[in-house]
Amino acid sequence: MPALSRLAMAAALACGMSSVSQIVHAAPDCGSGGSTIEYNFSGQVIVCSIVSGGNYSLYAMGANGGNQRMDNLAPSYFGGKGAAIGGTFSLNFGDELWILVGGVGATHQGESLSGETYPGGGGGGTFVGVIRNNQPIAPLLIAGGGGGAGTDSTGLPGRGISGDPNVPDGNGTGDSAGAGGSNGNGGGGSTTDTGGAGGGGFSGDGGSAASASGGKSFLDGGAGGGPIGAFCFGAVGGFGGGGGAGWSDCEDDSGAGAGGGGGYNGGGGGGWIFLGDDGGAGGGGSSFYGLPFFVSSLTVQPGYNPEEDGNGTFLIQQLTRGEEPIPEPATLSILAAALAGLGLVRRRKAV
Repeated sequence: MPALSRLAMAAALACGMSSVSQIVHAAPDCGSGGSTIEYNFSGQVIVCSIVSGGNYSLYAMGANGGNQRMDNLAPSYFGGKGAAIGGTFSLNFGDELWILVGGVGATHQGESLSGETYPGGGGGGTFVGVIRNNQPIAPLLIAGGGGGAGTDSTGLPGRGISGDPNVPDGNGTGDSAGAGGSNGNGGGGSTTDTGGAGGGGFSGDGGSAASASGGKSFLDGGAGGGPIGAFCFGAVGGFGGGGGAGWSDCEDDSGAGAGGGGGYNGGGGGGWIFLGDDGGAGGGGSSFYGLPFFVSSLTVQPGYNPEEDGNGTFLIQQLTRGEEPIPEPATLSILAAALAGLGLVRRRKAV
């Protein structure tokens, strides 16, 4: 892994990302010059710099939640789809972007007894933070991940922007399900024995349940939650704060809850549905955009991710150039040639 700069290392520790092995200092240029640069799921936090200030088109899409599984059959219920959000944003020369692309929530892969059903882990959110002028990292653009599928229900979708009255609250489904987070915090874990854990938020981790751990926040590295215990394991949440799914005792098909999706506010873990003895679905994570950086053309698409692998993505494209603190390389070449020509003319006149 390329060595981290002292600034990046200090920023990582200051914002809680103590797992430096998950941070990669990429090529300096995040994507200037008009070409669209795509960042796909890697399981790492990518750090790059803005080398040319101006307006940029940014687009983020959260990952899908994990599917339900019964025996070795194809899933009957699928994880919630991740949200998508995009727009035009103003970025300055020297801004440093921290990019975490969400991973799909897992489907249970362990032992499967006849007739048992298993929920899915929460999908990871896609996070883009920005460090400007050595200030603390701020959220720039976040797309919520989808909740995991319950044992008998589809996962809830990644959500739009919290605070909008038309945006759901992010709660998981079922009795004693976890509540969706607020103010950048993770969702709550279910209080039932077999419930799912909450998805991580921007700054706060998801709440754990008795049988599953919550997803970590973006500022805490973004790892997905996992099962707690050693019986019929639940599924792991996706990178980007996906909450872990709960597990049953493998004997009576007691309903295990799914994990909540990661996002600016994490989704709550699924609870237990008394009627039918089923496990509830995980709530979706919410999306976000940084108003101080926003210019125009905001688009929000809850529950959108159509990718076959279910992972998230992030796209960046420079639209206009602002003031450049240093000339572009091509400009330097032209300037050097002009100065050389001027020197030749002066020498000829001196002769």
